[in-house]
Amino acid sequence: MFRAVFKKFAIFKVQRLLEKIQSKLLMRKIKANHLWLRHASALSFEELLCFQALKALE
Repeated sequence: MFRAVFKKFAIFKVQRLLEKIQSKLLMRKIKANHLWLRHASALSFEELLCFQALKALE
């Protein structure tokens, strides 16, 4: 009886740990994507400014 309960508890703990790790990895992935998006939008904004400056010079 005790061993069965312990086994269930251990399985539950391992599953919770795996879920935690997966969610952390997912959050890291989302953060990385978010940073990339921010970087890309900043870059395109700079490109837009350069383009507008070139147009103004013409």
